[in-house]
Amino acid sequence: MLPPGFTLYYTTKSSAEVIRRALDHVGAVYEIAPIDTAAGEQQTPAYLAINPKGRVPALRFNDTILTENPAILLYLANAAPAAGLLPGHDDPVSLALVLADLLWCSATLHPAIRTLRAPAKFTVGDVGPVKARALQNLGELAAYAESRLASGHWIAGCWSILDTYVAWGFAAAEIGGFDLSAFPLLRRIIDKEKPIN
Repeated sequence: MLPPGFTLYYTTKSSAEVIRRALDHVGAVYEIAPIDTAAGEQQTPAYLAINPKGRVPALRFNDTILTENPAILLYLANAAPAAGLLPGHDDPVSLALVLADLLWCSATLHPAIRTLRAPAKFTVGDVGPVKARALQNLGELAAYAESRLASGHWIAGCWSILDTYVAWGFAAAEIGGFDLSAFPLLRRIIDKEKPIN
């Protein structure tokens, strides 16, 4: 059961968008607390008191602050199972497979996007090779996601927040210069989910 009064610490066009969509999907009542990461607001003492990791998103409710997209999404899926945010709750193997996909979005896809969009954070030298490697990685990740979508219309076989996460990721990669023309199924899911504000 969802408690009232969530606060989402949020930056537009970031992965916090996935959490905002999840909150909407489960019908949560929440307010947005904007964090201007371009201005470094995530490193201010005020925000570090909320999330010492210095990242968005963070989700506050009651006396709890959750961080990390997979943890927040898993909490919301468990708190509102009828919303179908993540499938597989009634079977441990199915849930583990969904969790593997969720962690893939967070721990594999997301860092590749970050590397493409901010290559200077990953080298003290020429950013060209860093960006080239990120594009290569994203090509491999896009091929994997495309193959998953080819077996059905959705990553997990039915709509789930994984589709929103994948759509956000590849839309963000496209903004960073990744060419999606060879991935029509990813384009379709981006167009359905409209993940970037």
